[in-house]
Amino acid sequence: MYTHIIPWAIHTKPIAKEKRDDYSLLGNILDRDVRNTQSGQTIGIPTGPDTSLIISEIIACKIDQELVSKIGDSNGARYYDDYFLFFSDSTNAEKTLKCLQSLLTFYHLDINAEKTVIECFPVPFESFWSIFLSRFEFRTGKTSQRTDLYRYFSLAFEYAQKYPRDTVLRYAVKRLEYLEILPENWDTFESLLLKSALSEPSTLPEVTRILISNESLVSKEKVGVLAKEIISIHCFKGHLFEVFWSLWLLKSLKIAIDVQVAEKIVLLGDSISILILLDMRDSGLIAGYLDVSGLESELTSIELFDEKWLLTYESVKKGWLKPINANLLTSNAYFNLLYENDVEFYISSNQLEIIQLSKEIAHEDNKPYETNEELKPSAKKSTVVKVLPGDGVDLY
Repeated sequence: MYTHIIPWAIHTKPIAKEKRDDYSLLGNILDRDVRNTQSGQTIGIPTGPDTSLIISEIIACKIDQELVSKIGDSNGARYYDDYFLFFSDSTNAEKTLKCLQSLLTFYHLDINAEKTVIECFPVPFESFWSIFLSRFEFRTGKTSQRTDLYRYFSLAFEYAQKYPRDTVLRYAVKRLEYLEILPENWDTFESLLLKSALSEPSTLPEVTRILISNESLVSKEKVGVLAKEIISIHCFKGHLFEVFWSLWLLKSLKIAIDVQVAEKIVLLGDSISILILLDMRDSGLIAGYLDVSGLESELTSIELFDEKWLLTYESVKKGWLKPINANLLTSNAYFNLLYENDVEFYISSNQLEIIQLSKEIAHEDNKPYETNEELKPSAKKSTVVKVLPGDGVDLY
């Protein structure tokens, strides 16, 4: 998003251009303040803060208003930046799409061509794979549950290959959060779970939650190998999500990391990942000596106002790094205010909510399937529905 379109949306483009230096205008104030949060850059707005959601909505509402003024009222809705519009014929649909493209271009925005489609009814409301995976039942016998786990993950892996743009594995893993795994089947379940995380690291939040909820059963050796493999692969690619979730998994289960791997993370330069790493170092979870002198040399007053402000503030406040200027935080009016009020952004003790299985889940008879043939959508034996806590899962 181009920050200058904020005043365009609020005051119209001609007025915004004519009065670009008039800071009595709300749009110009917001434009300036957004740029100040990202070193003066005009391209993009910060991802995550509620302020960004409000600013995005201001612009989107302006586009909605102009779209309606051009095509008239239409059946449909917008959810954040996704439009769902309905028409009686394809001609009006195509006309509206072109109109929307034109409006977005005016505001220096683009349509995601891969996610944009005109479909004729009837169309399914849900993906085939989500319907089938949501109806899969796990039996409670030792052998039958193990068989069902293999079948479930086999189907999930197959659907993930067939529908690579969908979050199949994340949905599949999410459904297992409240499944009672027999102790005899934990090793099988854990291996399949870790295989899912390696294949699709977007599952790491769900995998982490399952593992920390069953910590007494977890093979820390297996998890350590997995997390370090993901870190090695994605550090090289600069993929931050994969790295910091792998680190959080290691920290949560108190699994040490080799200093050679830790050094790669420092070189990556991601503030969140480095904070988790420093937290692990403070807890003795780094095998070997990690030289942090390079990080400490970068702890300056300038760093408090660039993209590494979080790392600078938190590492100094918690005593994980020692700046050359011992009064780095207290000598700055803004950060001293945070420091004196004991404000924290990274809270080491915070954790994902532990899964509590319901004691009321009824165990069913260990009745085997009549055949060993892989379950298919048309198979009668695959349509048993079992409602578990947490089954209302978003498809992301």
